[in-house]
Amino acid sequence: MIPPFILIAGLLLNTSYSYADDSLEFDELAFDDAFDSSTDDSAPTGLLDSFINDFTFKLNHQLYGQAHDQGKLSDTGQRSKQTLENNRFNLLIKYQNPFADGWLIQGSSQVKWFLPGDYEYGEHNDPNVAEFRLGEFLEFRINEIFIQKSFANDSFKLGRQTIVWGEVQSNSVLDVINTREFRDLSVIEIEDARLNQTMLVWDHYAENFSTSTFFNFYPEFNPQPRHDSPLSVDLSVNLPVSLNKPNRNNYIFEAGSQLKWTLGASDFSLMTAYLYENQLRFERSLAHKYQANAVTNDYFMLGASVNRAIGKLLLKLDFVYNYNLIADTYLNTRTSSRVKKDQLGASLGFEYTISNEQRISTSVTGQYFINQSDGLTEGEQLVRKNIVDRWRLLYTHQFLNNDLTYSFLTIGSIDDESLLTSMALDYALDDNWSMMTQVISTWASETSQATVLDEGLRFGFNTRYSF
Repeated sequence: MIPPFILIAGLLLNTSYSYADDSLEFDELAFDDAFDSSTDDSAPTGLLDSFINDFTFKLNHQLYGQAHDQGKLSDTGQRSKQTLENNRFNLLIKYQNPFADGWLIQGSSQVKWFLPGDYEYGEHNDPNVAEFRLGEFLEFRINEIFIQKSFANDSFKLGRQTIVWGEVQSNSVLDVINTREFRDLSVIEIEDARLNQTMLVWDHYAENFSTSTFFNFYPEFNPQPRHDSPLSVDLSVNLPVSLNKPNRNNYIFEAGSQLKWTLGASDFSLMTAYLYENQLRFERSLAHKYQANAVTNDYFMLGASVNRAIGKLLLKLDFVYNYNLIADTYLNTRTSSRVKKDQLGASLGFEYTISNEQRISTSVTGQYFINQSDGLTEGEQLVRKNIVDRWRLLYTHQFLNNDLTYSFLTIGSIDDESLLTSMALDYALDDNWSMMTQVISTWASETSQATVLDEGLRFGFNTRYSF
């Protein structure tokens, strides 16, 4: 079995890497404000202005480089050298239009322009890349596109979208419905990391509670790390195999429901779902020596979450029971296998507003396989037999009438012996222009799955323009 490299990113990265809250999430709309169509045929300019006003644009340029040789890539001691990693423009386009009474259409897309020095620059024939490449330096991707119909107490959404169930931000055991792709050790927008999937979602609202049910028509899986990216590992060094895509001969789907209600200063949720594990496993093909086949796995999830506001403090707790997950095992350093087991997991976090300018949030997640020795042969052991932990701490302080924001972020795992630390300064010049500078350091032990990131040190600069 080939180790799941995406675990490296799962331990070290998350989707709230954008330190100033510039994810440009859309506000909820009152859908009874229909599209204002004019009856004056002589005023096409007004219609054009209305159409343009439905768009939001954000353009940024990233320049990131590695300032220290990083990580152990092979048994020969080969290391990733100091180099420029990101030199690119990224245009994020969002569209939202309540075009009729109770109707809404929403979408977002990205265009990336890679410049010389960026690891994505040049012709790429990477089978893991789902985006549409335009020549050597342009990439296009549709993030989401859905249509929504709202009634008095119900709402239906059909199309590519995301679902987030967990209360603990960016570190929840319940945030497993949508797949993710971690591409860089730089600013990671929510649109870059969390991938949309084609779903039908029905939301029902009552006085003190709500329900949400989804059906995923075409479940997808986490992409493998991009070729030459900071998270990629050259399989040809010690394991010369190609990774085959999952077998789609049999139709698969996902479905789930959530019940949420409010009681005083607390919110409670219960949820259940039938899902496929987002991260694929790979096993050597018996028919082809230098190929590995993807292993998919369906499982059932039962979850619960609660938050509680106490003055300036907000406490959050997520709990999950997963039935029939894959647990990786090994007999010795050369023989690996897998077995099905049940798993318990919990995420605990809090957010505290120190003052109008200072905020701190922290969280810790733990996951544990139940009855670890059941189903194992003599001498066989679980790869992860202890509690798999992950913790996160974010502190922000705003200055100069909130125009300047200092952020300190640290993410790590005791079980995997890995740590990421970042410091950033974000300055808003006006309502449209902002700049950010950032320092990122990474550490991992030789036994860690993130050892490729050991002793990494990166500096970056971002310029953003929103309109």
